[in-house]
Amino acid sequence: MGNEKVRFSGVQLLDEEEIFKAVHPHVLGMYKLYVIWFYFIATSVFFMMKRKAILHHVASHLPSFSHNGIYLFVWSLALIIPAIIIAVSRISLRWIIWIVLAGGLGIYLKEFTSVGLKESGNYINNIENIVVLLFGIVGTMGTEWYRQCHTYIVTNRRLVISSHGLWHSERSLAYSKINDLILQKSFLGSMLNFGSIVPLTASGIGAGANMAGGGLGVSASLFGVNMGVGVGGGHSQNVPKESLAYTLFNIPEPDDIHSYILDKMTK
Repeated sequence: MGNEKVRFSGVQLLDEEEIFKAVHPHVLGMYKLYVIWFYFIATSVFFMMKRKAILHHVASHLPSFSHNGIYLFVWSLALIIPAIIIAVSRISLRWIIWIVLAGGLGIYLKEFTSVGLKESGNYINNIENIVVLLFGIVGTMGTEWYRQCHTYIVTNRRLVISSHGLWHSERSLAYSKINDLILQKSFLGSMLNFGSIVPLTASGIGAGANMAGGGLGVSASLFGVNMGVGVGGGHSQNVPKESLAYTLFNIPEPDDIHSYILDKMTK
């Protein structure tokens, strides 16, 4: 790069600034999201293939019940239960909301808009599965788009974390402001050579907190008087915050970049 000011991936470079590396998160760095979307795709395909067998099984063992109603009940459980587990593990209700909307749309289209068309073809019979299948495909494509929207630029003067898409944000961090540098690799990352680099600053950027708490309560009635005792406790621990917006999240070949940044920090 010369002295002229140029832009790279939407980021304006400084005078005499040279790029060492510019990377996106590794394609498998967001595998947890891909697994979630693939589950919904696989579930919809499974119910498409096994729909007739399930209906036949219900008719044989529960002849007095609505065959289609039992099928939709089992189908809904296969979607809702994993969505609840995902929402709890990721501390986000949006997964439940999304799958309820997708499943609800599928059932609505099946039960209301296809009245009189139920014998017109397999697509109408499986319309609820088609909706969930499209939901999984769009989610997979959206995750890949989200990954590509994040660019980490390592130059001879600073780190730049750039996010663009429907929004644009840019975080720039000079090497002199970094107090500590943490390299994190999962088991999969160790095998495939990707991991996160977390720069910690004196202001706390790059750090988060894990919190845990517990409580115990006992109540009893004594001589007609209700009495209660409660005990509670909790603790928090500051930990590196592994986030796309605050770290070089699951980047490929992180060791080279980690060594380069450490070298710049010492100069």
